[in-house]
Amino acid sequence: MMYSGNSLRRTHVIEIESFINIHKVYRENRKVLNKRWLDESLTRQKNLLSEINLKRMGPEVYEKIQKTEKLTFLKSLDSIH
Repeated sequence: MMYSGNSLRRTHVIEIESFINIHKVYRENRKVLNKRWLDESLTRQKNLLSEINLKRMGPEVYEKIQKTEKLTFLKSLDSIH
């Protein structure tokens, strides 16, 4: 991957979460999906991730979470926006 520092770590989180979810969908729908679907989905995932230009998260996001206790209950950083 061409990312460095924090972007690389976040890329890995996105990569891992999407990998897990692709496999979850496959497991839950195994009766109608075949191994080819899984392989193609993982290839699409890899191609998509290679095209994403991740934004760096500024320290103000962490400061806001630390100062506002109710934000610690959010399931996603997207909920802060």
